[in-house]
Amino acid sequence: MAEQRSSSGRTPKDESAYRRDRRAAVLAHHPDHGGSADALIEALEAVDRKHGLTPDRDKAKAASEQSFDQALAVVVTAAAGIVAVGASLALSIASRKR
Repeated sequence: MAEQRSSSGRTPKDESAYRRDRRAAVLAHHPDHGGSADALIEALEAVDRKHGLTPDRDKAKAASEQSFDQALAVVVTAAAGIVAVGASLALSIASRKR
């Protein structure tokens, strides 16, 4: 059987208890069975905390900020490329009119 991992990527000490607790949380809070998505997420996070698998929120935030910085760098580079191409075309057109 495959090893059970939490959303944080770590393995619980007691895999069967972890699976049992997650199943109970899903059965009690799943939106298809009268629960809500928010309640299910909170219940699964509580199970992770109970089994010592709390996510590293600081690490996730840093990764998100890094992704934003990388996306911004791509946008700035693309804009600079567009400006360079435009300038090159303008110079080319200007030099042909002489």
